[in-house]
Amino acid sequence: MKKVIWVTGFALAAALPAIIHAQLVYAAPASFSGVTGSGLFEVRNGQVTQLSTGLVEHNFPTISRDTRFVAFSSPDPVEPGLGVPPSSDIYVYDRALGTTRRVVDHNTIVFSPSE
Repeated sequence: MKKVIWVTGFALAAALPAIIHAQLVYAAPASFSGVTGSGLFEVRNGQVTQLSTGLVEHNFPTISRDTRFVAFSSPDPVEPGLGVPPSSDIYVYDRALGTTRRVVDHNTIVFSPSE
């Protein structure tokens, strides 16, 4: 049986080198083509790898029981001048195929021509 640990902080990942067979998935500050965000990382057999999801922000990652999928939220881009905080969508990253799929499209921006 695989031991699975999930967390949303970098400090714990650095403190777990003794857990050789555990798998850890976490979000931490990262840079993507000059854009700063929170990268999605995994620790497997003592090696840290950044997962290529195609997104810049990764929040609240959690791993499936079979360890294949990682679910996380990612905010929509900020629309300047709207004064509305961006909503976050929910994504699933398939670690076996290396693909990302949006499973919840949550939009807080509502257009109302009468206002």
